[in-house]
Amino acid sequence: MAARGFAIPINMAKNIMHSLIGTGQVTRGWLGVAIQPRAYPPTHTM
Repeated sequence: MAARGFAIPINMAKNIMHSLIGTGQVTRGWLGVAIQPRAYPPTHTM
């Protein structure tokens, strides 16, 4: 099994910590991405 790792910027971790301590929750924004079916065969190429 391969291990996976990732880093969280310290400024983001500090903001999350302060939010959790102050309100008990973290509110995050939404990206606004929607998934739709892909056309087969593709109608155009990139």
